[in-house]
Amino acid sequence: MRIWRDIISRQAWNNVVLPKADGSTASHSPVGAVANLRAVFERSLSSKDAALRRITMKIESYHSIDKTVYRNIDSRIAALKEISALAHDFMRVFKVDAAAAADRSGATKNKFFNSYRSSDPASFTFDRHMLSLARRSLRKAAYLKTLKAYYAVGGGGYAYRSPQSLLALFNAPQERTNEFVGLNPHVRLEQLDPVHRSNFEGDDEGSCGYAFELWAKDPRQDKPFFMWLESSMVCVADDKSTADAQSVPYERMDQRRRSSISQQRIVLFPAPLKAFDMDQPNIAPTLCSTANYQCASAKDPLKGFGQGMAAYVWTEEGELFIAQHGEHIFHHSSFVSGRRVRCAGMIKIDQGSVAAISNNSGHYKPSQRHLANLVRFLQGAGAFTPTAVVKCQAGSGRDYSGSPAGFLAG
Repeated sequence: MRIWRDIISRQAWNNVVLPKADGSTASHSPVGAVANLRAVFERSLSSKDAALRRITMKIESYHSIDKTVYRNIDSRIAALKEISALAHDFMRVFKVDAAAAADRSGATKNKFFNSYRSSDPASFTFDRHMLSLARRSLRKAAYLKTLKAYYAVGGGGYAYRSPQSLLALFNAPQERTNEFVGLNPHVRLEQLDPVHRSNFEGDDEGSCGYAFELWAKDPRQDKPFFMWLESSMVCVADDKSTADAQSVPYERMDQRRRSSISQQRIVLFPAPLKAFDMDQPNIAPTLCSTANYQCASAKDPLKGFGQGMAAYVWTEEGELFIAQHGEHIFHHSSFVSGRRVRCAGMIKIDQGSVAAISNNSGHYKPSQRHLANLVRFLQGAGAFTPTAVVKCQAGSGRDYSGSPAGFLAG
């Protein structure tokens, strides 16, 4: 759920929503009727037309507030709460069926985002627009509360309020030692983002990455990035299919069981490997298998169709975790909230033995050395099958695909 999405724009409300209001002339007739004027200013719901006029006035007033100014957050939150209350009152008084309005049966969902492919305002009924206004106003208000805390003293973004400090972090080299590797600089903003939006690597017009490039290229830029983002397509686009950002989980070590993505912790005894299900940590570990996992074909070290492949990270503490990988759903950085790791990539485990492993992680891009450390560790535990494959992305024509022993010998 994209809680950062703003309420419907003035233009879409006036040009698309109001003409759909059955029995209403709010978008066509002048405000002249004494009864309607009285109803508007006395906050009465005596007529559907008057109620719509009042909601329209509040939407106009809300959108007149400068969204990029931090001190305006409280007034925006108050305005959104009032709009939500008016929309809920409208639905109650004029008997809008919320269940019917929310019904999307027959519509096609995007399998990666678990959301509908289009939210073009023209494709929705009036009742659905009113329900969306009632709900989205509160979600946006909650996001603004998060954003306010983020940039407050002690908040996660307080040190990066100035464009110079954020750009310095973005341009700093990637952390790499013989043992550890930090985040790829291009996804540091995903880690810093208060809601960890997923498409900072994207370059289409609705992506966070495109928005950041626009923000960074302005020589007169003086707005904190996530405040500036409030006026970008990422937040204000009426059709969410043009802005495909999605929140990905960033887990703290003590919150793993709260994730919507199932994770397992590998127990490295001498083979066979076993695993704890992090959703049921009190259950004894079972024989580990990734047969029910699947990844994008491009991440499959066996050049198959991704079946039986899981994402893994080898943490700074020396633990090995696996989970279902999914672009915009769960990233390698999700396991440890973007902290540095020993290695990350894709893995296939058959009946407790590793059949394939790689260092394919766009968020960390571990080197050959980091993968070798893990392969040596797994080899010492007797964790590989006799036909196991190691695939190392080393760049410059130095990629490797072959046995664990051959990889370590090279």
